[in-house]
Amino acid sequence: MVTNNDFVVQCPSGSYGEECAATCSDHCAGDQNPCHHVNGTCDLGCDPGYQGSSCTQEYPVVDGLSEVTLKSSRHKNKWSSFFHSLSCGETFM
Repeated sequence: MVTNNDFVVQCPSGSYGEECAATCSDHCAGDQNPCHHVNGTCDLGCDPGYQGSSCTQEYPVVDGLSEVTLKSSRHKNKWSSFFHSLSCGETFM
């Protein structure tokens, strides 16, 4: 966010923070990796294999789930806690 005298100008897509000096994570979902212009949280969730508000934490993508399924969910970060709760060799179907 850039302040210009008495008003605030929103950062361009892909950047955030004071003077728009910070760059959004490369793993934010969507074109041009959009994130919140003030705090950098990913507006559209994370790309498959990433989690966290800024999509900086990696987690394994589980074979058998399509990338389309994960990308279509705004709440795909919730999948990660489910997958991490499975034991090795355990299935979820």
